[in-house]
Amino acid sequence: AAGLAVPPLEAGFEGFKKMGSRPEELSKAIRRFQSEVAAGRGGDAATSFATICATLAAAAAEIEIRSIEDAGDLATLVYTRIAGGQSRGLFGADTLAALSQQLGRALTPNDVTPAIDKLVANNLIIRRGYGEFVPADPFVQEVWLQYVKMRQSLSPPPSPPAITGTD
Repeated sequence: AAGLAVPPLEAGFEGFKKMGSRPEELSKAIRRFQSEVAAGRGGDAATSFATICATLAAAAAEIEIRSIEDAGDLATLVYTRIAGGQSRGLFGADTLAALSQQLGRALTPNDVTPAIDKLVANNLIIRRGYGEFVPADPFVQEVWLQYVKMRQSLSPPPSPPAITGTD
């Protein structure tokens, strides 16, 4: 519409990508940008729009991370595997052994099924084929993998095993 402030095209495109190519988030960013300009706080349009997009992307990322974590510990571990590229073999012996070790309890395929069902129901993963799952949204996948990497970098390394006995 005539007279409405819009960000420069390149800034708009970069902001759209930063927000996971989500049209609804782009609409929010443009509305917020227009409000800022109308209030006299637009400043450098490209920088202002980039800041708005980064803020909205961070807020969306927090919501997505919370939705994965709210699915439960097993679902979180399963999503991490799927996001990391394991689309098949989630019910296999090797995967079950690794998940069991991470959770500290024995797991069976019957334990994994509800976790996968919860991820599908929450639209976090989609079933590509029989026993094959992929992330539903590349933005969520990228945000989650960055989050996992950040958490791992902040975790202290495991302590060496205690030495028992005497020589």
